[in-house]
Amino acid sequence: MNQISIIGAGIGGLTLGNILKQHDLDFTMYESAPEIKPVGAEIMMAVNAMQIFDSLGLKEKIESRGNKIQGIFITDEKLRTISTTNVLALEKKFNSCNVAIHRAELQNILAKNVGFENIKLNDSLQQIQKNENYHLDFKNGLNIESKFVFGADGIHSKVRNQVLKTGKIRNAGQKCWRGLTDFILPEKYSHHALEIWGKGKRFGFVKISEQKVYWYALVNENKFEENLDLTEVFKDFDSLVLEILESTQKENIILNDIIDLAPIPKWCRKSLFNWRCTSCNNSEYGTRCLSIH
Repeated sequence: MNQISIIGAGIGGLTLGNILKQHDLDFTMYESAPEIKPVGAEIMMAVNAMQIFDSLGLKEKIESRGNKIQGIFITDEKLRTISTTNVLALEKKFNSCNVAIHRAELQNILAKNVGFENIKLNDSLQQIQKNENYHLDFKNGLNIESKFVFGADGIHSKVRNQVLKTGKIRNAGQKCWRGLTDFILPEKYSHHALEIWGKGKRFGFVKISEQKVYWYALVNENKFEENLDLTEVFKDFDSLVLEILESTQKENIILNDIIDLAPIPKWCRKSLFNWRCTSCNNSEYGTRCLSIH
């Protein structure tokens, strides 16, 4: 029997595994994919996340493989500033910074540190049942009993759906292209992320390494057509946007719907700890009170 099982070896599951390892807790992680491979494009690690990685001794590795971001600009189509968010004050206060990094780089750092021996690949969870302990049945025939189970298996989580029986997926009515390209940005954008607002569409970009730029493009669903030419869609934007799009190889672009999970009333079935919120004496949410005091 496992003491602790983690379902999913994405960024959330791997971060949890690193925390458990740091506290010398016995765990096994189960990942449905046959290998740990790059998924997605860029991710921005904010100051609060970087504080967690600092406590795990991983901050410097993540900073060295990503790009420190000092602020975020929102602009109009011609790159005229609408608003600016500066994070330098937060950096100084918490001794951490925002970092833009390729998901694959971050995942690799976390997986190496947690130890590949703790990750079981090609194990896709099919069913989870609770008796005295949790019983996990996997697609490949594997059956596991576990005292504690953490679901880190994404927005379509089977753990959440079967244990908590909750979770409505919401569609924002937008299509999003995400791309990676070799591109040298103007120096003034080297340590800033930009989001450019147009009518019914948005475009964002950020430098994630010395020569790599991540970008995303969104259009309202009613404007979407198959084989849409993005350079035509964004022709009224600043020429820098068109240059970034034209520099990107088609195989480095992915297309998704924008979806999220509607707020759910609780995140655990039973608290692992004898814990209560000091503000409201609430113990329903286990390790974290979601109330606003």
